[in-house]
Amino acid sequence: MSRVLNLRSVVFFATASCLLLQPPAASQVLRNKANYKLARKFSRSFLKQFSYSTSVRPHWVGKTCRFWYSYKTSKGTTWYLVDPEEGKKAPLFDHVHMA
Repeated sequence: MSRVLNLRSVVFFATASCLLLQPPAASQVLRNKANYKLARKFSRSFLKQFSYSTSVRPHWVGKTCRFWYSYKTSKGTTWYLVDPEEGKKAPLFDHVHMA
């Protein structure tokens, strides 16, 4: 009886392993195909056009605590003058007049 049981279990596991090791169906192969068009949308060179200033790099005015910095947005670059002692931030110059 134990030999019959062992033979049945060997046949069962051999059949199961053959079924599991079959190559994937054609629909699964197409689903796993590389999508380069979609991957390009997440590349660094493509996303760079949508990212603007994310930090401030101060340029100090002489030996004072005042500084100016530039900030990029989708509308262009804006320059600001900051005076931390007075708690003020203002445009460095009149952008409309300069244009």
